Amino acid sequence: MSSSPRRIFNYQVKPKYSNEQSKGNELKQKNYRGSSTESIQRKNEVEQKTYSPKTTYKQNFQFSPSRQKTEQDQVRQKQIDHASPQRIQKNFEKLKSVSIQQDFKAGKQINKSQYQLNQEQVQIKNIETIQMNSQRSSTKPSGTNQRQILIQKQPQKSLNNQVQQQKTEQKTSPQKSSEKKNESISKKDEIKNYKKQNENPSLTPRLVIQKTSLTPPNQKQIQTCRGKSQSNHLNSQTQKLNVLLSHVIKPMFKDARYYITSVIHFLKEQYFPNTAPYKLQFGLEFQDQQHYFRKKFCDHFFINFTNVKLCQTLQQKTQIIPIQMDPPKQPKLSKNPTKTIIFDLDETLIHCNDINFDPTDHEVIVQVPNEQDQKVRFNIRPHCVPMLQTLSQFYELILFTASYKEYADKILEQIDPKNHFFSYRLYRDNCVTLTDGRLVKDLRVLGGRKMDSMVLVDNYAYCYFFQPDNGIPIIPFEDNKKDKELIYLTDYLIKCEKLTNWLEHHKHNFKNFIHYQCATFNECLRRII
Repeated sequence: MSSSPRRIFNYQVKPKYSNEQSKGNELKQKNYRGSSTESIQRKNEVEQKTYSPKTTYKQNFQFSPSRQKTEQDQVRQKQIDHASPQRIQKNFEKLKSVSIQQDFKAGKQINKSQYQLNQEQVQIKNIETIQMNSQRSSTKPSGTNQRQILIQKQPQKSLNNQVQQQKTEQKTSPQKSSEKKNESISKKDEIKNYKKQNENPSLTPRLVIQKTSLTPPNQKQIQTCRGKSQSNHLNSQTQKLNVLLSHVIKPMFKDARYYITSVIHFLKEQYFPNTAPYKLQFGLEFQDQQHYFRKKFCDHFFINFTNVKLCQTLQQKTQIIPIQMDPPKQPKLSKNPTKTIIFDLDETLIHCNDINFDPTDHEVIVQVPNEQDQKVRFNIRPHCVPMLQTLSQFYELILFTASYKEYADKILEQIDPKNHFFSYRLYRDNCVTLTDGRLVKDLRVLGGRKMDSMVLVDNYAYCYFFQPDNGIPIIPFEDNKKDKELIYLTDYLIKCEKLTNWLEHHKHNFKNFIHYQCATFNECLRRII
């Protein structure tokens, strides 16, 4: 290389100094190289200036970087603190609180002024109502001076006196009364507008105002009497019927059908457990008597099947003797062709306690010819009389019993003492006997009635052996005060009264023909379920 080694060494090791230090180094190098005396003097002067105590003090005091930073930071912090969001929020809250206080004070003053104005308006309106009542009592024309006098000297009279004065005014001066009516109407409108203003609680406080009635109290009483008189014009029979329908006719539940739903439910519980679909409904309806009614329905179904099978093997002993009857009367609440319901007596409407010693409600002495007088103890089935009373409004009712006439008539004195329910009564003499002594109620005995318009309600299926489609089964009654079968029967019969295919409806509902078609009980049970 062309450069000398000294230059290379100086270039590689040369440090980075400030301007003044670099000058001093250059002077030193010149001295080392053989510099002049002037350069040495300059060097000394520079060293004295740089290292004097005054300059060091000034540097430490004014131009130190730490000192400059602290002062600048303080200025910046003041600016930041002044413009910080917290400081702004505090200032805003102070201003807001001041404005709210001012608005609150102004609102108080406004409310006070409005409250005073409302009180003055109420006083003025009360005075006007007093003036109006006083004007009705006076016959002279009203003026400003007279109003002031009436306000100062207000007569304290009762409402009855005011009503009498109004009546006399209407007779004497009809023109004045018409003018007063117009005034009262205008004042009513004012009162309505005032009430609308007071409905806003934010504007004005709610005031307690005494409502002054412009109509006399006697007129109000007349209006209430008129409202009650409308019900008096109604028919008393329809009122009774509505009461019976609301209290007596209550179906078991929506999907239930009379008798057949209960039979299917209890047969499934007895012979096919855990397959009944209406456990909850029957549990609510029968509650603690589910076991009692299960036995009743299951035994009733089995007895009916066995009795029908026996009757099929028997022959008829006596002949049918038809009875001449008048055509049925049209019921009061039925517009369709009249239909007839025939009721059995024993175990259907009543239960006789001659054999057992159960508590009884009724006792009757029966006089049978050629026999001694006998005391008969019996109970009437629950809801029997209300049921007969309601159904007699829609159907023709006939009693058909296998007992003697003296016995049946004596018991019916407790059920139908005025002969309002049953149009005819048939007894043992009208029944047909079979070879084993069974008494069958052949509906062909009833003259003047169509077979399609008659049904027989009986607890024994052999009683309607000759007309099974016309039979309506019912479980027997035995001193159970919680029995509700007549309620369900009433609901069923009223609902199907308007049907055109009335007899077909009974046939498909009760399915009595299955007892005749099945050879065994298990087959009959499966077809029913």
